Amino acid sequence: MLTHPLVRDFLSRGSQYLLIIAGSLFIFLVLAPLAGFIPYSSNPGWHSGFFELTKQDFWENTYFMARWLRIFMIYAIAVFVVLFAIIRVMEYFKGDAETIAYTSGILSAFLSGYVVHVAGWHIMIDTSGVILVFVVGFFYGVKLLPVQPMTFEMIRKKE
Repeated sequence: MLTHPLVRDFLSRGSQYLLIIAGSLFIFLVLAPLAGFIPYSSNPGWHSGFFELTKQDFWENTYFMARWLRIFMIYAIAVFVVLFAIIRVMEYFKGDAETIAYTSGILSAFLSGYVVHVAGWHIMIDTSGVILVFVVGFFYGVKLLPVQPMTFEMIRKKE
């Protein structure tokens, strides 16, 4: 079963998606409080100076974000299934590589941002996390999800 190319492709791209999207968001949510910025809670924003977070508070925050990440990943897996299906159907019907890459980037950005927005209500995440995942999702969708990713040569040929 795992030797089928589509299954391997789905598992490979899906693990990349979770690692890149969830990983970048997790790193941001853990490291931002070190700089004094709280990207979640009922009162997000700048609250203290650089590195004023205690070691115990840092580890409590890391553990809290790791528990929330489990909720986020459930939504992210569901969204990835939809995203993967749409892009592979477009590629199956021999769509233009550039159109597929841009569609993949835009869909990945919006759907990933939506996932953060939906799963983020648990921790009252602010807009900074949504924007981060929006940008990272766009680049994932353009460069990593399509079988033929967007390249600079494609852009130069149009000029």
